[in-house]
Amino acid sequence: MVRNRNDSGFSLVEISVALGIISAGIIGTVSLLSANRALMEAAWAQGRMGIVADSVMAEFSVRYRHGERIRTAANYNLVTDSQNYGFATIFSDNGFDASLSNLRIRRRGSTRGLQITLKVRSPSGRSLTRKLTLYEPFQ
Repeated sequence: MVRNRNDSGFSLVEISVALGIISAGIIGTVSLLSANRALMEAAWAQGRMGIVADSVMAEFSVRYRHGERIRTAANYNLVTDSQNYGFATIFSDNGFDASLSNLRIRRRGSTRGLQITLKVRSPSGRSLTRKLTLYEPFQ
């Protein structure tokens, strides 16, 4: 039995189908990697915003517990930081612009204490809001 020259190897159609399947796999993998990167960047930004918010709230808590008077402010200026809490440094060290965020300190209704609300915004537009209630000790 003698084979023809045309019987050996792969046909053009088979090669085209194989290349199409491989290309689809590569494109799918690359798109998954880029989607994963976007999720990782969002998680990183959220984590950093949490660190900033926790640092600010911890600073208030410690100062309040040590008897320091904290003034109420409808919108505390985090950039100038008039009471010298070091907030501008906390923001800049973590890659955030303090001017994008908002800090509000107010007295709690009829009870003694403070309600502190901080909204941290990232340059990409994500935001995180933290609230802290500080109660005055009973005398």
